[in-house]
Amino acid sequence: MGRLHPSSQMILLKLTTTKYWCPALKVFGLHGYLSLKNASVIPKLIRNWKNLEVLRLRRAPHYVPEILIQISRHCKNFFQLMLPKSYVGANEASAIVTYLPKIKHLSLKGATIEKKNLVMILRCCRELVRLDLRYSFIQV
Repeated sequence: MGRLHPSSQMILLKLTTTKYWCPALKVFGLHGYLSLKNASVIPKLIRNWKNLEVLRLRRAPHYVPEILIQISRHCKNFFQLMLPKSYVGANEASAIVTYLPKIKHLSLKGATIEKKNLVMILRCCRELVRLDLRYSFIQV
């Protein structure tokens, strides 16, 4: 993995300082390397994003359960989670059904997920109206 572009470093630095918490933020996304490199700060930021409705983490890291805990506590209007090109294991699937049982839109486009974890999500997230599994690899 390469180094972050200076403008990307500046954006993330600004996000992590109190002056730039942006409490009215509704949609947030990190892509690829940014997602992996900086996911540990996301739970701290989410505490301040009371209006967050949509989160997109490409190649989501192992911080997903911690991120979803913060969303369930602080983001009452949250309705869409996108984890493209991510591995959705038992921990991630359990976190989705535990902390976001009323999720409306879930995108796992290009993700890898075991069939049993997918079934768990489908059984427990009863208000799910859109599930995107395009290009996903479902392990049997």
